[in-house]
Amino acid sequence: MSARLLLLAFFISLVGLIVSVDSGSMPQLWGPVYAIPFGDKVGHFVLMGIFSFLANLSLNCREVRWAGRSMMLGTLIVFVLVAGEEISQAFIATRSCDAVDFLADTAGILLGAMAAKHYSRMRSKPPVGTQ
Repeated sequence: MSARLLLLAFFISLVGLIVSVDSGSMPQLWGPVYAIPFGDKVGHFVLMGIFSFLANLSLNCREVRWAGRSMMLGTLIVFVLVAGEEISQAFIATRSCDAVDFLADTAGILLGAMAAKHYSRMRSKPPVGTQ
């Protein structure tokens, strides 16, 4: 399955998750996650890591210049989307804008980007003994 198709499926699932949280139905569906110490933060880290990994692979780890630095386009797109979603929580009654959630998101985004870059490099190398 292509990275773009996986990204699309993941993004649709992520939007569904956000809608369920925004509507206030999250505690009933995901109560066990909140029962685990830092379960919510781990969830943010893992979900955004996967999102970043798939976005960067979908864009072949293409790099752009932003704020005077070179970074992968997928990382930038995911960061902007996640930052916007986190800020929007300040205006939704059933949500809370949490800096620690955003830090977990950012750490996941960065790790996902590093993993995508590593995976892309490994995939492009010829198999050992074929040179």
